Amino acid sequence: MANKILSFISSFILATSVYIFTFLIFKKLYTPKYKTKTAYIFAFTAAVICMRLINLIGIPLLNIAYTFISINMLSLILYKDSLKRMILHNTLIIFITFFCDVSTVVVWSIIKGETLVNVLSDSQLMIISNLLNIMMLFLAYKIYVTVIGNDELEMIHYNEIIVLIVMTLFEIFVSHEFVMRVSGKLDGIDLIIIIFGFLLFNIFISGIIGKLSNEYKSKYELSLSKKQNEIQLLHYQEVSSKYKESRKAVHDIKKHLSVITALQSSDKERAEQYGSLIEKEVDNLFFDFKCSNEILSIVMSQKIISAETENIKVHTEIEDLLLDFIVDIDITAIFANLWDNAIEACKKVNIDDRYIKVSMSKINCFLIINMENSFNGELKQRKSKLISTKNNHDGVGINIVQSTVEKYNGIFSIKHKDNIFKAEITIPIPRT
Repeated sequence: MANKILSFISSFILATSVYIFTFLIFKKLYTPKYKTKTAYIFAFTAAVICMRLINLIGIPLLNIAYTFISINMLSLILYKDSLKRMILHNTLIIFITFFCDVSTVVVWSIIKGETLVNVLSDSQLMIISNLLNIMMLFLAYKIYVTVIGNDELEMIHYNEIIVLIVMTLFEIFVSHEFVMRVSGKLDGIDLIIIIFGFLLFNIFISGIIGKLSNEYKSKYELSLSKKQNEIQLLHYQEVSSKYKESRKAVHDIKKHLSVITALQSSDKERAEQYGSLIEKEVDNLFFDFKCSNEILSIVMSQKIISAETENIKVHTEIEDLLLDFIVDIDITAIFANLWDNAIEACKKVNIDDRYIKVSMSKINCFLIINMENSFNGELKQRKSKLISTKNNHDGVGINIVQSTVEKYNGIFSIKHKDNIFKAEITIPIPRT
């Protein structure tokens, strides 16, 4: 009688542990929908009680079905995240709970050399098995959040999710059929090997899906950024066109100024100086920065104005190069993104410390571009790559610069020391 009571208590504790394990992973992976803890406490309690009641029916497949449904429902009702990401993680959570449950029972079948039916009917063995299961669950939690939980999985495709779910259900079905046939030590060892192999395979597949997701996301963000650069280029071209039209209009004004100058008979030298001064002022009316490449002139002018608006001291040393071997959209991609990153970084430091230095020159047969700016010393990295410190940004600007420079067989490098950030670009200039 005492053993049965202890067995019931240990089973209840196990059910509680399964959902503690589940909620701990949810907390690490997903964003809660509700601020109050009441909803989560109620859902947790209801899930544990329902699981224990279903366990009393004694149908293993029903237990598995309930676990699958309850974990998915809890995540959808209580947390916010990508549906595909939730399904993937939930599927793995379910398989891990199944693995821990079956393994701890099969261990005793191996040790005792008995069938699983005999092990399941032994209250003492089940108490120990349940306690071992609890320890395995919390070990699994630590491993899961360390190895798998950090993966970005927003961009996975539904067909990959469906394959993983079908594969997991098949594995559970195969494992269940083997469980029903365990009649001795060797059968138990075989089952442990099969289940462990399934678990490793699932983790491996999840890792591959995670990498695919990151690739999908990177490609998606790159395509968006390229579209943005195209739109920005069209804007710059439109500004350039309006600038040329404005110069034509200004040309007429210059004619009038010339007539006025000619009429100044009293002090001709002074009149000519005055006319020249007016012409220079008109020429500088539109852009703060001018060079032979029109697109670069517009990008630099616009970004210098943006920087100075943020009280950033700007210093430029730009050699006047035509840059005709780089297409306009790539000039925009390189310089606009470098400027945007530098301006964002400077905005996070004290006004007195804000500065940006830009230089461009031709050395031998190479185009050398350097940008140096102040920053607050904080950098975020993922797998040795820099990512943005802004929420919901992954440093796409840096990736765009990198891919654009590589397109021209160039080298893009980043250096940082203390509160100084440097971006260096070297691009070979094709021989004409």
